[in-house]
Amino acid sequence: MPNVKEGSVIEFSYRVQSVFFFNLRDWTFQQTIPVLWSEYTTIIPEYFHYKKLAQGYERFLVSEEKPMNVNLGAGISSSSGTEYHWVLKDVPAIRREPYMTSINNYVSKIEFELGSFTVPGQVYETYNNSWGKVCSNLMTSERFGTQLSRTGFVKETIAPLISNAKEPEKQMAAIYEYVKDNITYNNREHLYAENNLRKVLDTKAGSSAEINLLLIAMLKEAGLEANPVILSTRENGYVGSTSFPNISKFDYVIGHVKIGEKEYLLDATEPLALPNILPVKCLNGQGLLVNTQEARWVSLVPGAKASHTYQSFLTIGSDNSLKGKIETTSDGYTALRYRK
Repeated sequence: MPNVKEGSVIEFSYRVQSVFFFNLRDWTFQQTIPVLWSEYTTIIPEYFHYKKLAQGYERFLVSEEKPMNVNLGAGISSSSGTEYHWVLKDVPAIRREPYMTSINNYVSKIEFELGSFTVPGQVYETYNNSWGKVCSNLMTSERFGTQLSRTGFVKETIAPLISNAKEPEKQMAAIYEYVKDNITYNNREHLYAENNLRKVLDTKAGSSAEINLLLIAMLKEAGLEANPVILSTRENGYVGSTSFPNISKFDYVIGHVKIGEKEYLLDATEPLALPNILPVKCLNGQGLLVNTQEARWVSLVPGAKASHTYQSFLTIGSDNSLKGKIETTSDGYTALRYRK
């Protein structure tokens, strides 16, 4: 690029064409360097209603909407619509700080998710307008809940695991250990399964979603009350307000088992983990319990703490020296770190 020197400002533009209208592209106003001016304008036809979520501590210089006619393309009549316009000016840089789980929790940005869609003369359709609707959509998805309704293929696998385990807790533990020990995690984090669970069991490998959905399917086939819990990992950021149903905030799924009055959270991607000892990346506020009866939030705060205890048994000698032994005990997340 000719005549470029230190301090030059390079302007560029690009066009994105997509048939995926469920999510409009998010816009991040704040960066890790200062921003003089950040502007976002979108024109939405009347057929689409998007939920809009603005986040951050910087005040908008401009935040407005106005009605207008929208040209839908050649050969298609125009329609009414709304133009939305946001501007931030002189935005300070945002920096990662100690104990910050994710910079995404604090950066100034705006996000969208489709709330409803209608075409004149056709049925009005809503999307995720309540957490119950979010759960319903997940449980009828071929890449999520539908796979949990077809669990017969695991019957032969779990039969020897639970044949001598009469108590539900022991059955849960046996199935959990089997999945951890026999299904290899391919380090791909997903909310939805890319492959059917039978293939995951046959190939003995899968993504985080496939492994944990397989675990839930096996627990269900054993007669246990097992369901998925969806969550947002630390790097992905907080789910945000629970009054704003938004499936796009979630990027991970784990297992939930209820036995009597006790509840267990399970992640089978970590071979050395224990029930209710989730990977640290999952410790991010709360998750959504997904089943056909209810949408309920569950805490992801671990019951087990990270602790390291030292116990000394010492004797003072005649020369003022110390002799004896020191015992150390690790529990919870400290023990998990040592087991690795």
